[in-house]
Amino acid sequence: MPRVSLDLELANDREVVKSDGWRIAPGLVPGEPNQGLVAEMGDSPARLADYDDSDWEHDSDI
Repeated sequence: MPRVSLDLELANDREVVKSDGWRIAPGLVPGEPNQGLVAEMGDSPARLADYDDSDWEHDSDI
């Protein structure tokens, strides 16, 4: 399998991976209170591919 190097800050490289940029939101589960050191949550639904992140801040500068 060939290896490639992509710069995800460049629009042409983001097209290769079918992305329109980075979406960022604060917290483990955006919109939910942070549990800090006493967290009882095992995972975050925000990590799933079908999670709706359309209202998150859209910023391609990482």
